[in-house]
Amino acid sequence: MSGSNAVMKWSVTRRPVGLSVNSEHNLLVVSERERKLQIFTTHGTLLQDIQLLDIGCLRHVVQLSTGKFLVGQSGSLHRVCLVGVDRAVVRSYGGQAGSQLTQMSWPV
Repeated sequence: MSGSNAVMKWSVTRRPVGLSVNSEHNLLVVSERERKLQIFTTHGTLLQDIQLLDIGCLRHVVQLSTGKFLVGQSGSLHRVCLVGVDRAVVRSYGGQAGSQLTQMSWPV
């Protein structure tokens, strides 16, 4: 709907905190408490509902062209994680919150 100001309501998880768009123009939504990533079409159809159990307090997500995800985490750990298409953490950078060279604070 070009030039339209239409408002759409989508059913997302509780406490959505981060939004981004992937290369296919789908919307990525992360839920802080539920540790969940949801991928929607531009019309609000849910394509994927991904549980990320190894990562607490999700803050933000970006999908890479490889299909993997970069996820920002805060809470007990403040880090950025590379998550594979199998939902497992491949690598992470950070740890305890701080401002030293290898530390992060609320990465988003």
